[in-house]
Amino acid sequence: MQLYHEATLTNLLEIILYHRTACENSQDSLLELIDYCYRKFLSLTNWAEKNENRIKEDDAKKILERTPEEDLQNQL
Repeated sequence: MQLYHEATLTNLLEIILYHRTACENSQDSLLELIDYCYRKFLSLTNWAEKNENRIKEDDAKKILERTPEEDLQNQL
């Protein structure tokens, strides 16, 4: 999921910065945007690594048997 979001953001930046004038006029705001995205991505990665051990093998069957409504409630 993290790679999907990273690819989406990369594609968005590529579309926004297609023309040279967009790159030239962005000045420092582009650097700040990239820095912000990088920090948020690292934060998500670290959070996922910390909570990786929470799900045990016994819970795998429970996860597969959940309804979509229960899954959305869990994510919320």
